[in-house]
Amino acid sequence: MKTRTKRVVKTNDRSVIRSLILPIYLPMVLMSVGMGMIMLVIPLLSAELAGSYGRASLVFAMVGVGTFAADIPSGLLISRIGVKPAMLLGIFTVSISSMVAAFVSSAFFLGIIGFCLGAGRSTVMLSRMTYIAESTTRETGRAMATAGGMMRIGMLFGPIIGGYSAKLLGFDYTLVIAGLIIGFASVFTVFLNPENGRASAGPNTSHLLIIRNILVDYKAVFLTTGTAATGLQLLRAARVVIVPFWGSSIGLDAAEIGLVTGISMGLELSMFYPVGMIMDRFGRKWTAVPCIAILGSSFALIPLSHDFISFLLVVLVAGVGNGLGSGIFLTLGADFSPAQRRSDFLGVWRLIGDIGHTSGPFLVGLLTSTFSLVAASFVTASIGLCSAAIMFLFVKDSRDVSRGPECSID
Repeated sequence: MKTRTKRVVKTNDRSVIRSLILPIYLPMVLMSVGMGMIMLVIPLLSAELAGSYGRASLVFAMVGVGTFAADIPSGLLISRIGVKPAMLLGIFTVSISSMVAAFVSSAFFLGIIGFCLGAGRSTVMLSRMTYIAESTTRETGRAMATAGGMMRIGMLFGPIIGGYSAKLLGFDYTLVIAGLIIGFASVFTVFLNPENGRASAGPNTSHLLIIRNILVDYKAVFLTTGTAATGLQLLRAARVVIVPFWGSSIGLDAAEIGLVTGISMGLELSMFYPVGMIMDRFGRKWTAVPCIAILGSSFALIPLSHDFISFLLVVLVAGVGNGLGSGIFLTLGADFSPAQRRSDFLGVWRLIGDIGHTSGPFLVGLLTSTFSLVAASFVTASIGLCSAAIMFLFVKDSRDVSRGPECSID
């Protein structure tokens, strides 16, 4: 009897994952391919237009600023119009921004385009988080880790395609192609279940009051888990900037940097499903702590690389670390989100994480301009190790945490 029950549960888990393939996972792959192309080209184009790695980091940081600025408005937008319209708006914003970037000839306007890219990406990501959280219960970790894996499939091919495209066709054509690929992802929104993440008018209460109450009711979560998650997002954003800059500084071209990035993503891709099983079976911290510690340590190794092989080995170490955190940020947010105000909570959660995502390139730019790229790498590594310590010592594992108390609105 027990065996039969387990088989039913496993079948239900698989059916839930299967139901997300067309509406969520497949368009995630397409969009991640496009974003992988963009995230390789934009830093290199920024360096070309800005004239230095420090200023280029600040230009690229506008992507994070756009993401940060759109987090809470995206949550409010989803609450008002629903997941599907919000997701379409985000996809088209990213697609058009990428194609417009192909015609930009100054670092200033590229920064504005980067802001729009970040805002659109924030809306798409939050829409997907909300939809998955509404569609799953006990298998949330596996569903979110699979989502992380789908992003890594795209990020496996995106940088490779982007690198060779930039080498053969130039940055402008590469950005147009990336925009078209991302726009095609909008086709799959027809498969979204309108009952999941639908618009909800809710009580006649100020959204700012609801957000304040979420911050108050879940302050322990944001101060502990949120701090560690902020550190993780900072590492991930800094990696996107430091890796191509360091590769360029040791004489590698766009195709070689893209190939290294793609190989690293391939390694990460192989880890997403077992990581999801570990999170659901043993707990989130079993993957979160080593993820942050290894990824952080990899930044201290970057200055030791001086050719293609040593550069590849260091980036692979970073890939192992990041792969251990496949879907962890999404999973932690879904674990703690209250059922009645999920999109609002997730908007705040993404805002907390995107403080780190925005700070990463700014920190790299500031340290590189003031000191050097080597100094930026070592400081980033120290932040990673501190974040891992916070996750290990102060964060309660969220695997068995319920959706928590409903946020007060009085």
